[in-house]
Amino acid sequence: LLHVVFHNSCSDGDDRLVIEQPGMTSGLGRAAAVALTAAVFFGICVIVRQRGVRVVVLTCLFVASLVSTQLSMKVLSGPVYNYKFPGLVTVGHFSTVSLVAYAYWLFWGREPLRCSPTSFGSSSR
Repeated sequence: LLHVVFHNSCSDGDDRLVIEQPGMTSGLGRAAAVALTAAVFFGICVIVRQRGVRVVVLTCLFVASLVSTQLSMKVLSGPVYNYKFPGLVTVGHFSTVSLVAYAYWLFWGREPLRCSPTSFGSSSR
């Protein structure tokens, strides 16, 4: 159920369309969302804890990045912004991840051969 509200609170007098979800503004709904989020990240920490603090932090950041991308696309493709090119956002996301991985192997990991296509392994596997 969506509740559509028109606001005229902008300084330039422009009317704004705001879509609200009444169920998610309640304190109980927010508390449940926070509890579920904490449980997911706690589960990630438990699963990868043996690999060290660095892996735990990077895994949590990766999951947060994916979730923020999904939520951003939900807002952008909604009726307020009506964005019609979700593929462009996907290409931008994967390009950014690739560039970060390349930068890691080139500058921090000091293993530039990991950036070559032959580092993917054999095609017969």
